[in-house]
Amino acid sequence: MKKLYRKIRLNKAQSGFTFFELLIVMAIFVIFSAIAMPMYKNYAQKTTDRACLSQAESLANVIIYESAVSNEITGLSPDNIIPGWDEVCNTLAIDNNGTINWMARNSGGTARNGIIVTNPDAFIAANPPASGQ
Repeated sequence: MKKLYRKIRLNKAQSGFTFFELLIVMAIFVIFSAIAMPMYKNYAQKTTDRACLSQAESLANVIIYESAVSNEITGLSPDNIIPGWDEVCNTLAIDNNGTINWMARNSGGTARNGIIVTNPDAFIAANPPASGQ
């Protein structure tokens, strides 16, 4: 009887995790990772979109200032105003009316794009509304 008791007592004194317990923990980790990855991708894309929009707004402020001071916007380009704009934007272009076209870099999601109008009168003259509107 003492030998049996001694064996049982030795087994209870052992410490550590069983293989099954480790598998359960790994399964929980995989489930959390599967939930977190799409959320992280959306967060990363929104950050890139906002960074590109911020660059475009900075460019718009420079165009508005330059057109108020010198009444012309020729010769302005994103390269000589905002160095490094192409790290977050695929497209950042100025047309002759002062309208800025921007498109964020795509990092897995759908990249946002848009325009910023710095001179509404010139934009409407260049893009007249369709008849009947």
